[in-house]
Amino acid sequence: MAHYLPNPTEVATLTLYLGHVYAEEKKTKSTRFRISSRTLRKIAGRTHLREAFLDEWASALDSKGWMVIYGEHYGLIRSDAIDGWARLSSKRIAADLESMSAATIKRIGRKLQW
Repeated sequence: MAHYLPNPTEVATLTLYLGHVYAEEKKTKSTRFRISSRTLRKIAGRTHLREAFLDEWASALDSKGWMVIYGEHYGLIRSDAIDGWARLSSKRIAADLESMSAATIKRIGRKLQW
């Protein structure tokens, strides 16, 4: 008998359930967490996650109030957790944008510490 393959929306629910169980264990409220590709594949019951599947999964999470950050792992953060963050406007770098060139970007890059 074949095992059940949850759709992306169901995988989003299972992902949030995983975060919920973790938060209950730690007796805290979770506003962010990360999971590995391996864990996400296991939750999804798949050996490979296609880009279209991940897009639908992220969309389903978005509709539930969570945002996905793609990287080495999948980072999830409650959308309302970022409400207090500073909002940046391009006005601060308007002069640099006016004179935009490869040289401008290199000059700016040298100012930054990665």
